[in-house]
Amino acid sequence: MRARWEGVHAALVRSVTTLQADRQFRDARGAEAILGRFESPAGLIEYLTGKAGSLDEKDAIYAALVRTVQARAAWGELAKAILWCGLWPALDGIYRHRLRHFKDDPDELVEAISVAFSTLVGRMELGRVNRVAATLVRSTDRDVMEERRQEWGVQEHHAEPSEEDAKRAEPRTPPRRESELGLPVGLSVDGELGALRGWLLPIGGADTDLLLAVLVLDENQREAADRLGLTHEAARKRFQRALDRVRARLAEALSQSAAETRVSGGARARKPGGAQR
Repeated sequence: MRARWEGVHAALVRSVTTLQADRQFRDARGAEAILGRFESPAGLIEYLTGKAGSLDEKDAIYAALVRTVQARAAWGELAKAILWCGLWPALDGIYRHRLRHFKDDPDELVEAISVAFSTLVGRMELGRVNRVAATLVRSTDRDVMEERRQEWGVQEHHAEPSEEDAKRAEPRTPPRRESELGLPVGLSVDGELGALRGWLLPIGGADTDLLLAVLVLDENQREAADRLGLTHEAARKRFQRALDRVRARLAEALSQSAAETRVSGGARARKPGGAQR
């Protein structure tokens, strides 16, 4: 089932480990100073996928690679392959997580991820993005599922319902509304991150950025601690305390929402204008 997906990865790895790729990369390092200390594409990918290193520097490298692809530079295809390989662990996570929605045709998922990721790389507005890697991954996942939901809608539309089904048919997708966190719909990935930070700030306080780093930006606690100037032990304790406060607030919000639903449901059950007997 994974054969084609793994074949994509194998082809990417081959493309960045050729003598031509090494020559292109050496020539390109002068155009992007941040790449200067890396001897080869393979060395750069090892750094991007490894646990060590600065996440800020890695994100700056991803931005440089995106710029190269968008500029249609001579080594643009190599830059795109490095982007794929650097983010492969996260993209593979999307594949594994979404495969159940493509059980009848897993190759369609491969195509969906490829199209979504390549499109996002080509159109990303770097000046409006805070975290390039996180935005590419989360947006790829979002676009894959949005496309899938549209396909489901088309399939339902073209199916011939029976007369009985038509009488009983109800909308399958409820209207989108604000979340229990108060986050409005229709935000970009960066917009969602900013809105989520605004919601968390009164609860997480000084630990808000630590929560976002671990829960949203896929950093582990040690990486987040290093970046935020904390010891690992301090970060671990502060993260757990802040997470407990967030869970308590979510439980309160969900409980309140359930109570409001019960009240509104009871009101709809009464006869309009009728007195209760």
